[in-house]
Amino acid sequence: MSPVSSVTPRRRRPRPAASEVSDFYGLIQAGREGVLDQFRGMLAAWALTEQQWRTLKAIEVAGAIHMAELQRATHQTEPALSRMLRQLEAKELVQRRRVRDGLGRFVVELAPAGQTVMALANPHCETAYRRIVDAYGRDRLKQLDGLLRQFDSALRQASR
Repeated sequence: MSPVSSVTPRRRRPRPAASEVSDFYGLIQAGREGVLDQFRGMLAAWALTEQQWRTLKAIEVAGAIHMAELQRATHQTEPALSRMLRQLEAKELVQRRRVRDGLGRFVVELAPAGQTVMALANPHCETAYRRIVDAYGRDRLKQLDGLLRQFDSALRQASR
């Protein structure tokens, strides 16, 4: 009997989860790109990145917002958000204002030029949102929204 034939081959465990995750990641990326495609022309016209737009939109919705809240709302790291805000300040789209709370904190708000950009760009965004709703359906988008929120919550819980 040869030594090779007496060795029991090791069974490899199937890893369907890994392939499902990589397919899932690709689908998430494709969905994100499909959504962003609806906005890229408008963003290019205003020389804004997707992250800058997301930040401006969050500031517009909040009015004036603390850095920590803006970071949570835009899902950006503090260093990346600080760099971006410097860029947006250089374009005179946002302004920081110190809060008199004794903690040296700042709030960020739209500067007059930022308010103008948002007022002019918002109709284009509404058109893009309508295209998305028309393509996928309002009820299905609400369902997708709920599922994505649950998914995010489950992942956050699992990582604790």
